[in-house]
Amino acid sequence: MPLAFTHTVSALCYSIVLDHESAGRPEAANVSTNAVVNFVLDQHARMPDYMRLPLTVVTVLFDIGGLTTSRTLFHRMRRPDRRRHIEAWRSSRFSLARDFVRLYESLAIFAWYSMLDPRIRE
Repeated sequence: MPLAFTHTVSALCYSIVLDHESAGRPEAANVSTNAVVNFVLDQHARMPDYMRLPLTVVTVLFDIGGLTTSRTLFHRMRRPDRRRHIEAWRSSRFSLARDFVRLYESLAIFAWYSMLDPRIRE
């Protein structure tokens, strides 16, 4: 797995979780964002090959896409720039971009809320 992929997934998960965390769940401070990132990476590893490779490519393209707007890779952007980049893909006219953001949001938020529930924690 390319290092840029892992860094990008990590940056995406952190951005998504921080945006939802700031919406106000006080117990959210107890959730490890690293655990969310690991969950998302594990789900990616479990995908069949015909899905895993295209998702890896699109994720790396998402990272590189930051060069056009912020002149830096997504995983190196500051938080406000990351938020704008994610929002640009979320509201893109291309369904692939919108679905890409929706997939990562779904996985990250699912993991995050699952870890908030004390019955699910290990």
